[in-house]
Amino acid sequence: LNGCECEPYITSDHRVMLEYGKKVLSGLSIVRKVLSPDTTYIAIEDNKPDAIDHLKSLIVAMGFKEDFKIIPLKSKYPMGAEKTLIGTILNREVPIGGLPLDVGVVVHNVSTAKAIYDAIFEGKPFVERVVTVTGAVKNPKNLLVRLGIPLRSLIDYCGGIDGKASEVILGGPMMGISQPDLDFPVTKGTSCVLVQESRPIR
Repeated sequence: LNGCECEPYITSDHRVMLEYGKKVLSGLSIVRKVLSPDTTYIAIEDNKPDAIDHLKSLIVAMGFKEDFKIIPLKSKYPMGAEKTLIGTILNREVPIGGLPLDVGVVVHNVSTAKAIYDAIFEGKPFVERVVTVTGAVKNPKNLLVRLGIPLRSLIDYCGGIDGKASEVILGGPMMGISQPDLDFPVTKGTSCVLVQESRPIR
């Protein structure tokens, strides 16, 4: 289970682990029953000690001590990338153009585990997700939002743009995509709305 944020600024997965830890672990237990893996790892960066401690205590309380193993990893880019995780934890290399399944691995995100819980236990379709709104906004936040809501609404809810913004990026600063249309909707893959501040080049 990937609990690492793949880029700077993004903290939505961190928030999901803290707010919905029981749902994440219950969703992961469903995946475990379906796939019957030898071992189930939960990878979390070491700059999130609160999430590590929280999930460790939940694992014991929920009776998953024999099922799940938390692996703290160094917080460095691109630790959250699937292939990097697999290489770091299992010392297996996914072939170029291949999938994790080619080396006997399945990687899910914490938000996916929560969505599995919501679907199975609550009959709830995937219609909302946690999104980080950060950068040059007055009040950066993690928000639980409905899919389809315009980016403009999220930025306005966070107090609007603080100063002069050069662009709005969906995702992080490394691999995110510039989105000039603020009426563009939140989709299932939107983990972060990053408002880049316009700064003079020195």
